[in-house]
Amino acid sequence: MIRKFGTVDAPVEVVRALFADIESWPQWMPTVREVRVLERSETRVLAEIDRIQRRRVQTTTFEFLFSSNGQIERQIAGMAKKWESNWRFQTGPRNTGTLVSCRLDLDMGLMGLLAPSRMIQRWIDETFEKTLRGAREQARLPDAATAVVGAEPAAPVPRVQIFATPTELEIWIGDRKYVAQATD
Repeated sequence: MIRKFGTVDAPVEVVRALFADIESWPQWMPTVREVRVLERSETRVLAEIDRIQRRRVQTTTFEFLFSSNGQIERQIAGMAKKWESNWRFQTGPRNTGTLVSCRLDLDMGLMGLLAPSRMIQRWIDETFEKTLRGAREQARLPDAATAVVGAEPAAPVPRVQIFATPTELEIWIGDRKYVAQATD
């Protein structure tokens, strides 16, 4: 189980709407090239997502389950043996912005046996960081703030955050990430 945390300087409703608008992911989500919605209801979407990984297009089918405080992304068909991420969106520190958290249950199957765990962890860390950066940029667009009636863009508040991953400590000062590697 991998847990990641970060912040986006926008109201929770705006950030939740960005993540739930799966069709717009190619505009801001790292490596996402195309999204095809196969089924849709109020609380569930089934979609095929094309991602570019090492210059190759990789198609994965995901089921998305939406709730009032987040969404679950579950792989139905794809390269990983298991991929289930649980995204949560909460009001950030000092009641500004949004705290974004992701709990990822990942089993890479045979690929995981061939790739070093540090490489997989680095890929997850970089992808999460790029995802938050993309969400921050999307949330700054004029349409994002007006997507929620009465929402005002939040003023940036500098903060220090520390998160533990299985291999390191992430120290965030504002939007800058510093890493403290674990020593044995």
